[in-house]
Amino acid sequence: MGELVDAFEDGTAGDVEFEALRELLAAEDGRDRDVILYGIRSVGIVDEERTEAAVDVLLEHCFDQPR
Repeated sequence: MGELVDAFEDGTAGDVEFEALRELLAAEDGRDRDVILYGIRSVGIVDEERTEAAVDVLLEHCFDQPR
């Protein structure tokens, strides 16, 4: 997971890597969910082109959680 975030920080990541983060979040059973959420948040900060998409993913995740 860390290598995905690193790829965004060094500018080598693209749509495929962002989708991989989304898929990790959807498939994760909870153990690493906080790390994945942190990674998506980091991508939104580092990669301005994906800021809106990162916010959408984070909001979708929050709304899907039981209260």
